[in-house]
Amino acid sequence: MLFYTRKTAHSFPKIVTGFLDKHTILNIDAFNNRITVMKMNKTVLTSFTILCLLSIVFLMGYKISVKASPVIHVPTDYLTIQEAINAANPGDFIFVYNGTYYENVVVNKTVSLVGEDRVTTIIDGAGTGSVINVTANSVNINGFTIQNSGSTTSDGGIYVISSGNNISCSTITNNKNGIYLYYSNSNMVSGNNVSSNSWYGVYLYYSGNNMISDNNIYSNYNDGIYLYYSSNNVISDNNVYSNNNGINLYYSSDNMVSNNNISNNDCGIWIRQLSSSNVISGNNLSSNKNGIYLYYSNNNMISGNNASSNKDYGIYLQYSSNNVISNNNASSNNLYGIYLYYSSNDNTIYHNIFLNNIGQVWSDSVNVWDNGKEGNYWSDYPGQDLNEDGIGDTPYVIDVNNRDNYPLMGTFSDFKITWKQETHHVTTICNSTISEFRFEVGTETGNKIISFNVTGKDGTVGFCRVATPTDLTNYPFIVLVDEEETIPTLLNVSDKTHAYLYFTYTHSSHTITMISSKLLYLYNELLDKYAKLQIDFDDLNSTYHELLNNQSTLLGNYSQLLESYSTLNLTTHELLGKYGTLLGNYSQLLESYNSLNKAYQESTGNYTELLESYSALNTSYQKHLLDYSELQTNYTSLLLEHTQNIRSLTYVFIATTIIFIIAAAYLSTHAHSKVSRGQEILGRAGAAQNETDQTS
Repeated sequence: MLFYTRKTAHSFPKIVTGFLDKHTILNIDAFNNRITVMKMNKTVLTSFTILCLLSIVFLMGYKISVKASPVIHVPTDYLTIQEAINAANPGDFIFVYNGTYYENVVVNKTVSLVGEDRVTTIIDGAGTGSVINVTANSVNINGFTIQNSGSTTSDGGIYVISSGNNISCSTITNNKNGIYLYYSNSNMVSGNNVSSNSWYGVYLYYSGNNMISDNNIYSNYNDGIYLYYSSNNVISDNNVYSNNNGINLYYSSDNMVSNNNISNNDCGIWIRQLSSSNVISGNNLSSNKNGIYLYYSNNNMISGNNASSNKDYGIYLQYSSNNVISNNNASSNNLYGIYLYYSSNDNTIYHNIFLNNIGQVWSDSVNVWDNGKEGNYWSDYPGQDLNEDGIGDTPYVIDVNNRDNYPLMGTFSDFKITWKQETHHVTTICNSTISEFRFEVGTETGNKIISFNVTGKDGTVGFCRVATPTDLTNYPFIVLVDEEETIPTLLNVSDKTHAYLYFTYTHSSHTITMISSKLLYLYNELLDKYAKLQIDFDDLNSTYHELLNNQSTLLGNYSQLLESYSTLNLTTHELLGKYGTLLGNYSQLLESYNSLNKAYQESTGNYTELLESYSALNTSYQKHLLDYSELQTNYTSLLLEHTQNIRSLTYVFIATTIIFIIAAAYLSTHAHSKVSRGQEILGRAGAAQNETDQTS
């Protein structure tokens, strides 16, 4: 079961649509803080002015001494504005009634100078010098038409050489420079009409930490707003049109130019000559020759701008590198959406819309066209998204050195949500038109709810790829299309910081509701635990059946063992009977052994006797040999003495020898026969002994 919370009737908190990606958020947040402080100062000063005007209306009916009052009236108290300033004390309020005052005013005291009506309260410099020259700090100027300064480049409708001033709600026209800040810091210039000046509309010269906002700046001969060696300024929410260049930054860094409407200029915004670390965001630039032009400028952030319908290029870079160009709409420009020329290398370009330009991009440089996950939307991309993740399956090839590896299948949007004093960004890639983006928290459930409307051509398939920060929406989403649930795909690019969801619908007009539900999280957690328990149960059940099978096998083996035991038991009785027989045989063999042993002992005695006989015969034989030698010697002697009896003696000798040999052979054979018999007896006795041992 899925749970969700319907939208309540409570109003949604104000949502500010942002244009910057995570790479620029830190720098822009710092500028936003500065804008907030300056706008608070503006609000305080405006409130102060209104209170003073109300006080004047109240006091006009009373006769008041000038010296006793902080309010000075011109021409009632003093005929000229300068006389009033000269007579004023720091902190005084000078109210100027309708009329034309031909004078060059020097404001050298901290006063508030307020005209009755910006159209009819006119200060005219008569073509000499600056109309108003502000040398004191914390001066307020409000509600005048200021015109006709001198013609030198240092002249202006309002020339400021001090800090902390507020110039508001005035018309500055037909001067050399409209408003000229010279070495001046922390000034507020807001709500003015600055037009038809012959040099610059608003000119900042070596000036920083100023805020130029909510002005109409048009038809100035040179630039609408010109920054020369000026840094850390905020230029926002101005209408700048029909000037030579709209906003021109020259050797100026760390400025923020945001949310301006800029049209019908040569360059809408021109950043040049080593101007770096500027943030150009949220500007609407159309009908200019070039929307945004970077010349010899590096490390700037160009983000969230609409640079469309310009005469040449939406965005133009020349000799400019290492800039981040993201989340811009460069559409319907007459030449190229973006033009990179003369070694404008190593720029990072992503999340932009290149739609219906005559040429989408021209480059003779090498740049990066995606952020590693997402690239740009190209209206002429021919590829498909078969895996349905909102990213094209094949790169968008610009040339051999440039390609967008992750072309978007829909346009990119960045929505800023402020919750618990922290700012979060929800981004979408969608082929629908998104409107009324809002965020709320369910009062009862605490569910975090993101909702927005989508529209598209009826009957076509729409999709959204939504990236939400996990520190904002840390629970799973239920996605509803007009109150009907659709199952989103959690994309594999999701990580610890962001969840990426993809879902589709059939186009008409729909309300998309995304609910980050803790109940759904707990439900999914229980489902996971249930699935795990089910797996464990299946494992146990499988193990149980295996044990049953093993038990049957064991029972069969047990029966076989019983049968084997019975067989072995019978065999044991047979073996015991055979053992008794063998034991009787052994006793008989033992007796035979004892008899053989006794015979052996007796044979051993006979052998000794035979050995002694053999020794005696051998001695006799040796003696006979000696006798033979002696006989041979005698024979030789006899042979010498009796040669005539040799033959007969020889026969006698031979006969004697034969007899002797026969006797010796007989005796030897008889002796050996006795020895052999003794050995045979000993051998039989030994064999009987061995057999007895083996039987034992």
